[in-house]
Amino acid sequence: MADELFKKEKVLECARRILEKVENLDSYGKNDKGRFETLDGTKKYLDIKNGIYFFYDGKHKKIVRVGTHKADGGLKRRISKHFGKNDASIFRERVGMAMACDSQAKWNKALDAKVSEYINKFEIKVIGVEGKDRRLDYENKIIATLSWAGFFSREFRKPDEVMKNSPDGMIGKIGMWLKDGMFDEPVEDLREVEKIFSGNHDE
Repeated sequence: MADELFKKEKVLECARRILEKVENLDSYGKNDKGRFETLDGTKKYLDIKNGIYFFYDGKHKKIVRVGTHKADGGLKRRISKHFGKNDASIFRERVGMAMACDSQAKWNKALDAKVSEYINKFEIKVIGVEGKDRRLDYENKIIATLSWAGFFSREFRKPDEVMKNSPDGMIGKIGMWLKDGMFDEPVEDLREVEKIFSGNHDE
């Protein structure tokens, strides 16, 4: 029991550090020209080609989705899929299902517009990570850590009304638009969190 409690506290500590790191990253949104531009008015454009991205809810101070890409140089292309039409990404598909309260929801213009409006309210945050295997590994560790934190503590859940309507009850329970890798092995060492976010990923 003592070991379980210790692990829980370690995971929560690491999840808090991940959230802190993400909060301090530049925030981007997609502008009218389809480019990812900083939201603070500095007119900086996203120039990271390979990495891990976060959809961040600034209102509730929480991460709602974590993702990456496999193809070299494919970061911006992968993020752009979430701003596409209909169910262009699993993220869009799951939001649409929740809005329609139906796992077999049929897409139409009205639903598509609602999904786009919902996703556009989130800030995009990015860290650079080279190497497909490393990106996938770090993505998995971050997802597992945040989902376990949501399981352990209300501090990390805070699902919005759309999440609560998801046919996948785990999305509403954990408060993230994720499924795969949610309860894999989490990070329990702050040094590993620092390594992931440092930009220095040498073994």
